[in-house]
Amino acid sequence: MRCLFAATFYRIAVSNPRDQAQARAITLSTTLQPAQIITTDEVLTQFFEFQLTIHERQARIGFAWR
Repeated sequence: MRCLFAATFYRIAVSNPRDQAQARAITLSTTLQPAQIITTDEVLTQFFEFQLTIHERQARIGFAWR
């Protein structure tokens, strides 16, 4: 099985339905199967910081994350 590196861009695109790149990221994931997607601690840290920032912004304007 081959291993593929997933950067922050990919993680955010796959997890965020409002991301313009989501369809491309999901298509890429299904096209490259079977593959093991790997990442680094730094990428996960950036991803979680992005998610937290989204939640903070939405909380300030009264919207819930969907």
